[in-house]
Amino acid sequence: MRMFSQELLTGQPSTEWIEDLPFIIEKMNLKYSHSPETDKSLYKKFDPVKNLKQKLIPVGANVRIMLDEPRNYKETKLGGKFRSTDQRWHQDIYKVTGYIFDPHEPVMYKTDKPLKEHERVAYTAKQLQIVPDNEEDPNPISIRTPNSKLEFAIKKLIDKRVQGSKTEYRILWKGYPIADATWQFKSKIPKSFVDKYEAEH
Repeated sequence: MRMFSQELLTGQPSTEWIEDLPFIIEKMNLKYSHSPETDKSLYKKFDPVKNLKQKLIPVGANVRIMLDEPRNYKETKLGGKFRSTDQRWHQDIYKVTGYIFDPHEPVMYKTDKPLKEHERVAYTAKQLQIVPDNEEDPNPISIRTPNSKLEFAIKKLIDKRVQGSKTEYRILWKGYPIADATWQFKSKIPKSFVDKYEAEH
């Protein structure tokens, strides 16, 4: 304001501020200077575990991962956007294996899902659905139309046997007791189920 008043009265531009500038900069640097934050100092200030506003999903919890695009019951990609009746979660169940904490981001959860190239390595809580230990498969009584093709959904493989050059796996079907499990040739079973069985046995 003083500089502007001086210019109005003298009709000349004021240049005295140039001499004052180094002093002003020095004072501002003293007031606002600080050392860059390190990961250690950030964790001390914003302890991500103590200051969480959400409850952590425990390590070892069973979860499903949110779908990025519509898929049918066979996990085949569908065109277009999600419809109100579309499923929103992968059918496969994974386990939480760890966390990624960042003071400026929501907690990210790592899972035991095998990763493909360019696939995300962690998920937010909103991208995970906790699977209760007592979750039950749909009851076959809910089928309204005859299953003329006799197609059933695989829950998991529970046994393996080799007869000559042929390998068979015993399949536990969704919604059916273990007494109804049947043997099928490896060639007729989706590779993902075979890979999962072999990785666990």
